[in-house]
Amino acid sequence: MARRRRRPHRRHRDPQRIPGTARPNPRLRRAVERRPQPTSERGQRPVTTASALTTIDDLVDPATTTCLVIGYAARNAVAVQEHIDELEAIGVAPPPEVPMVYRMSPGLLTASPRVSSSATSSGEVEPVLVRSGGRHFLGVGSDHTDRVLEAEDVLRSKLACPKPVGAQFVEIDLDTFDWDACSIGCQVDGREYQAGRLDSLRTPTNLFGILAERGAVAPGEDAVVFGGTVPLLDGGFVYGTSWTVSLTLPDGRAITHTYEITED
Repeated sequence: MARRRRRPHRRHRDPQRIPGTARPNPRLRRAVERRPQPTSERGQRPVTTASALTTIDDLVDPATTTCLVIGYAARNAVAVQEHIDELEAIGVAPPPEVPMVYRMSPGLLTASPRVSSSATSSGEVEPVLVRSGGRHFLGVGSDHTDRVLEAEDVLRSKLACPKPVGAQFVEIDLDTFDWDACSIGCQVDGREYQAGRLDSLRTPTNLFGILAERGAVAPGEDAVVFGGTVPLLDGGFVYGTSWTVSLTLPDGRAITHTYEITED
């Protein structure tokens, strides 16, 4: 009776490495990287793709970067008037032009989870645009403002407070990025405070065009621009301790930042 030959033992191969080498297999690695990321409880995928992210510290050189906050940035004139009315209710005079451009010190930018500010200050979620070395990036931040001082001088009220920003930014192409499909939101001490889509705000191309026309930013100059906010859900400012701002990208990924206020 013929004896059956035994098959040679096959060595286990790492599917992410090219056979016979120690080099990673780029096709399989890309496939693994394209697998869907885990979702959060609210159905948003956290931004985790390292190649799509950078940090605010990598992008901003305080010595060479212009920092601006845009006020009254809604596209719709009715929405702009609603925001003006909100501010008039607390004694803030109407703006001399729309949109308004407020120049900030880059030193006010902070990604710290704890910031010092007055008890009469509050934040507003805003998309934050960064132009660095001719490239554009998008993140989220808060235009924290002293509301008592705002009734006297809007610029001073903004300069009196830090400008919290999320540590993570995603690179975008101004010509192809779907700005209108993004949304932003804000929670104060766990309560919903703001929510809206970026289709209500001026586009990055429009904003940078206005800034260039007014001489606020030279073409190609490195800049950080807070791009405006969305209406308050209940129409009135609140003061709180814990602030969470978020920006959801067209693909469902979310960039968030939470900061706690400690009184001056």
